[in-house]
Amino acid sequence: MPVERRGLALAMPSVVWAPAFLAATRQLAGLGVTRSPDSVTGAIKCLPPQLNTPSNWPSGLDDVKALDADHTQKNLVRLVEESIATKLSVSAAVSPNVVRSFMMVDPTSLGRSVTDAAVAPIFRNHLGLPAFTPGFDVCPLCRARTVNHQSVVCNATHTLCCPCLRGGLDDERHNAIKDGLVRDLKGYGWRVQSEVWLNKASEWTIDRTKPMKARADILLTKPGVKAIVIDNVVSNHVSQAMTSKRAQYSNWDVKLIPAVTLHNGDVGRVHGRGWTDDLRDELGLKAEQVREMADNAFLACMRGQVHTYAAFIKQCDAAHAAAEDLGLSH
Repeated sequence: MPVERRGLALAMPSVVWAPAFLAATRQLAGLGVTRSPDSVTGAIKCLPPQLNTPSNWPSGLDDVKALDADHTQKNLVRLVEESIATKLSVSAAVSPNVVRSFMMVDPTSLGRSVTDAAVAPIFRNHLGLPAFTPGFDVCPLCRARTVNHQSVVCNATHTLCCPCLRGGLDDERHNAIKDGLVRDLKGYGWRVQSEVWLNKASEWTIDRTKPMKARADILLTKPGVKAIVIDNVVSNHVSQAMTSKRAQYSNWDVKLIPAVTLHNGDVGRVHGRGWTDDLRDELGLKAEQVREMADNAFLACMRGQVHTYAAFIKQCDAAHAAAEDLGLSH
């Protein structure tokens, strides 16, 4: 990050290392000293993993020897940086205020404090990279804990919502988002209640003969105004999740807001509309107020994802160890 934006103006090692090695190789060649072709080939390939090979990038020792001897390293670094700017997809849509706040932290003020655990996946998200990498082709937990020992593809999303993961981490993530919203919604003239059961005896029940019940994550009430239910869910299947929630609350005369949060922490939307739009319109909030709520939900979700991912890896390692103890290939 440049100095004028409170950065240190230092390039990332992954950007500098290959250009520095190749530039040194070029200078040594001018002095009659030649490095081994294998070492040069290895350096040529040593680029940040998210990038394609930059245009005009040397392909072998002869290309390196043919580089301009003046400012060789600087020119190669520029090629890499231009490739980053054009090939790396940076997402500014997912809570840019959160990303900006992390980037504006003064390193000298951190002392020995622990860095927020969600920083790494948040920045990976921001740079268009997977926030979490599974490390397995097939989910070890599904292999170990399902009746038929199912072989389930272990992609990044599966690591965060594996049905065989134990420990109630889905509830922990869900409750962190819900509790944050409860705090954020106070002070706007509505009575805010959490974990409220709706059943056939509730005042908003439409058909009291139906044995339906549902536990509303958040219930907002105000005299003379239709009650609002906010129900949270973390899912990448936004439309399906919203439809399911509407069916769940179909027997109560309330305004339902299905608050779907994607696994990357963003607001789930259908046709460009998500729960922040509903809150803004129903409660008469300002854009910056619902944006702050979305930022807080984003942070709560990503922190929960860190816990979930860590537990997934730990339980997978345990499943591997148990399989090895039994002499099984897992």
